[in-house]
Amino acid sequence: MLGGADHQFTARFQGTAEFESAYLDVQGEPGAFTEIPRVGFNYQFTPTLKAGINAGPSFIILDNGETGIRPVVTARLAQIFSFGSLRAVYDYAQTAGSLGLFSRHAIFATLRVERLVRNPVFEGNPRFTI
Repeated sequence: MLGGADHQFTARFQGTAEFESAYLDVQGEPGAFTEIPRVGFNYQFTPTLKAGINAGPSFIILDNGETGIRPVVTARLAQIFSFGSLRAVYDYAQTAGSLGLFSRHAIFATLRVERLVRNPVFEGNPRFTI
């Protein structure tokens, strides 16, 4: 479950708040419940360049009694071009999985080409995850 709200403070500065909740249950493994409240902001440097960050704690409860509070951070940078857009994202989280708690670092980019030809949209997402 994911929910959120945004508030436009100025023409360039926007605040964000999100709440994410999940339960993972794999047969033969302890179940895992996570709740992640996040706050952050987006800032528009120019009409074509935007950046944002959001962060918060991840509350983790495993059915075997293990619990924890871990950080979650996502940073984004987006550049709009005449032919489409390029977006870069860094995502860090320590979350619950079927084998216990794990850390995830993900760095990825999305190149979206939508204005070179009339109807097709091409999108590529190279991703590096640890």
